[in-house]
Amino acid sequence: MDITVFFKKSSITVNKLTNIEQRTNKQRTTQTNKYVHELFDTAENMNKVCEELVNHKDIEGATALHLAIQNQQYETIKFLLDKGANVMERKENGVTALHLASAQGLTAVVSLILDYYAIIDCVDLEDCTPLHRASQYNHVKTLEVLLQRGASANRKDRDGLLPIHLAAWKGQVDAVKFLLERTDHENIYEIDVFDKTALHWAVENGQYECAVILIKYGRTRLIQMKDYSDMSALHYAAKKGNLDILKLMLSNNAEVGAKDRDERASLHYAAKYGHYECVKALLDKSGQETNDSDVDGRTPLHLACLSGHNKILSLLLSHGADLSNRDDHYCTPLMLASATGHTSTIQLLLLNHADVLANDRLKNTSLHYACANGHVQIVLALLDARADVTVRNSQNQTPLDISIENFQQEVAITMLKHRCWRECMEMKDEVGMSPLEKLIIKLPEAAKILLDNTSQKSNLDDSDPSLTVLYDFRYLDPGPDELNQANQRYYALKTMATYRREKLLSHPICQANMAYKWNSFGRKMCAMNVLFYIVYLTVLYLHAKGNLQARNGTDCYPNITSDTFYLTAKQDFLISTRITQALLFILVIISCCREMLTIYQQKLASLVIVDNWCAIAVIISTILFTIHNKSPCEYYRRSGWITIFFVWLNLTLYLRRVPYIGIYIIMFLQVLASLMKAVLMFLFFLLAFSMCFHVIIEKDHSEINPFRDMITTLYQVFIMTLGEIDFQDDFLKKFKKFQPFDTDVYFLLAIFLFIMPVVLMNLLIGIAVGDIGQIQANAHVQRLSMQVDLLGYTENMLPGFLQRRVYKRQLQVQPNKSSLSFLERLGNFLSGKDNSKIKVASPEGEEIDFNIQNQITRQTRSIRKLEEEVATVNKQLKEIVEHFDKDKTLISYRGDYDGTSPPRRILSSQTLSPTAIARRKFFMEGGMIPHS
Repeated sequence: MDITVFFKKSSITVNKLTNIEQRTNKQRTTQTNKYVHELFDTAENMNKVCEELVNHKDIEGATALHLAIQNQQYETIKFLLDKGANVMERKENGVTALHLASAQGLTAVVSLILDYYAIIDCVDLEDCTPLHRASQYNHVKTLEVLLQRGASANRKDRDGLLPIHLAAWKGQVDAVKFLLERTDHENIYEIDVFDKTALHWAVENGQYECAVILIKYGRTRLIQMKDYSDMSALHYAAKKGNLDILKLMLSNNAEVGAKDRDERASLHYAAKYGHYECVKALLDKSGQETNDSDVDGRTPLHLACLSGHNKILSLLLSHGADLSNRDDHYCTPLMLASATGHTSTIQLLLLNHADVLANDRLKNTSLHYACANGHVQIVLALLDARADVTVRNSQNQTPLDISIENFQQEVAITMLKHRCWRECMEMKDEVGMSPLEKLIIKLPEAAKILLDNTSQKSNLDDSDPSLTVLYDFRYLDPGPDELNQANQRYYALKTMATYRREKLLSHPICQANMAYKWNSFGRKMCAMNVLFYIVYLTVLYLHAKGNLQARNGTDCYPNITSDTFYLTAKQDFLISTRITQALLFILVIISCCREMLTIYQQKLASLVIVDNWCAIAVIISTILFTIHNKSPCEYYRRSGWITIFFVWLNLTLYLRRVPYIGIYIIMFLQVLASLMKAVLMFLFFLLAFSMCFHVIIEKDHSEINPFRDMITTLYQVFIMTLGEIDFQDDFLKKFKKFQPFDTDVYFLLAIFLFIMPVVLMNLLIGIAVGDIGQIQANAHVQRLSMQVDLLGYTENMLPGFLQRRVYKRQLQVQPNKSSLSFLERLGNFLSGKDNSKIKVASPEGEEIDFNIQNQITRQTRSIRKLEEEVATVNKQLKEIVEHFDKDKTLISYRGDYDGTSPPRRILSSQTLSPTAIARRKFFMEGGMIPHS
């Protein structure tokens, strides 16, 4: 057998044997000793080297001696030592046999190992000696043996910890007493790499009995000692909230007013972390620190408000804490509580007359902080306390602006439902932008609340015929005299149309505003435009007809030297033609003026609007159509049909904005757009079949053959695709002419009939009508947007005095008035007047919808915040892990001190050393750890 395999099997077998828990200790010892003796006898018979066998290591670097000590097999340990086991062999984590025995308190084993010349102050990877391990786990007898055999109590580990530090950290009272009695008393004042004494570790970990012993020996000098952050033990007692230790140190003359490097006294920490009894004890001892400021200018009252500790807040106020104190940012306690969202703290501060109008260095008030952080209940409490909603901060933002900027919809809704909503809405920014515009863009649900506020119903049932509704348009349409810095009139419905806010555009007050403007001037201007296009078309038709009559009997004939057709020079024109020509010039001039005005209004946006390009095409083609003297006849005819086509197209596009018929035009255009998506595929099949038909039937060059050239073939195939297939004339009668390709022709025709008229046409129909519901919904929004654009554009075209004349700040309507007669409705329909009633929103239904939407929004925001918090925690944990991965002190002792031994030191996941705990806490608090 290979010696390596033999060693491995032997070591594993010993390990398994010594870990059988079902056996008694005596049985395990007997069996282990027997097996070990047999194992070594076998090795000697095989002429194997015993020293090599006894010092063989497993995967964790443990020898048989390590395993025997771990399982407390004294006889086996002695046997292994007699066989030459190396007492200084180390595991992968650097521990020796002496470390293992000291950590488990095996005093006899410690003495035995030392008899075999083990180095008593040997260190592991953390520079801990066996004395450190024995102190950490309170093995006093082991400590005594080690000290008698020359162990040094002044040896520090890599973190600067003495054995007494570890004992104090773990609360090992007996070990602390023994070390103080048997070693130099000055060790009690020794500090680690963080300048912490044993008392610091005892107090920080709540070890009261150890603190009593240490204070007994160290007295006032030890109590007043400070660590790297200038924190005394009293600071830690106040921070951890250990009342007994705090009272112990106060009774031993601890300095209550001692400050750390952040200028914080113990009272600051007790107030910050909410330890009421500690705060009370410190105030009873000395109240001089009640209004002391730390490095940030914050008093204990600031810190209590920041964390929302109401009992401590009341206690501090009863001891004279000043509510008007400000920190370095000029923040009051009320501002800090508003920012962190402690509603009960806010209520307590308001009961004590905290100043709600105070502002910080950036001129933010408490209301600004609450609005920015989305604390609805605090906003409501501050508003009830008459907080100023019109005050602006250094960035010229009101509280409502802050809530909109931070997308705090619930806060904005709360402010708009409060009695101060009018004051909020009166505040425009530096460019004259209304808060309503920001609400429409970022918080449309809050904008809906504002629209509800501006609609006031009389105290009657919704179905009562006498019901009246008063609409206030001052926010939707401030009027012609209220212009922004760009000297433009604001119209909120334009913003709604731009951002496609269908719910807002469909709100009763918006509908009422559009209906009023439409009935006041919109329908008149619309009728004028439609009449203009009708006159245009009429004059065009009369001009074209007049020219045809003037050329009666003298058609265009070709010039000898050119293929271009000309009119005869002797042709006399009718007088009516001259008149229509003059009228067309006038209409062109009017069209030019209108288009120039439109371009001036729309600026660069006019370049992307199809209507403008169509209007330009009409102007150019009309000019070419009217100037035709001695010009080619074909130009005249071509410009004529192009002009008529574009005028009709312009009229159709304009009618999109008109009620009733506009939605159908928009739906038609959207269906056309959907079909255009499949045009490419349609063209592929069209070209494929056209080329095939042309190649196979091209030999018949007669004029009646629709497949004689590629152009006619394309048109023929397109017509056949639409279902116009003249099988009798085009295929059956020409059967003989197809030979010898008659079979090919009919096979190709069969494929064509299946793919093009059946499959492809049905696909196009499905595309066109498949999403008709969505098309109709989009068409409704688009029509509303176009109607708003039309009304805004038309109103801006009016002179100032006419704008003032038609403007109404308020409008009172009776939505339940008796219906119009049929003739009145017909007349209104023909004139474009809106017959629809203005709907009155149901408050109950709107409230239910709003509550549901509000709950959804709140849940969404909560989920988003939780995701952000989890991401932040994960990031911090990764940074901590990366930090500890780089630190060689993170050595795991997993599996070293098992069995009946005390809890072992595991730095990676379970029990951390005091230095590691301090490093982790201080690192998470953003501190900088000094290097030793």
